[in-house]
Amino acid sequence: MRKDVFQAGTYQLNLTGASFEDISMFKEGLQQIRGLSDVQTRRFQSGIALLEVKYQGPLEELVEKINEMKKSNMKIVGFQANTVDMKISQ
Repeated sequence: MRKDVFQAGTYQLNLTGASFEDISMFKEGLQQIRGLSDVQTRRFQSGIALLEVKYQGPLEELVEKINEMKKSNMKIVGFQANTVDMKISQ
């Protein structure tokens, strides 16, 4: 039986409440996710960051993998289409 093959999709990760250190550590963690091929910081200003990732698989699977790796101070607060919203509490 053939397994579905996904094209790598581009997804946006919106982080609020983030410091530069939070973003650096989060990006390191993201790079350990299998199927994730690229992580770019598109914007970081006043504690709000926009990261763009390329991931081979559906968004919900990516959200689950992020949820497994996250630190206790990070919450996934929503996702839709190709966007995941996360909040970091200090």
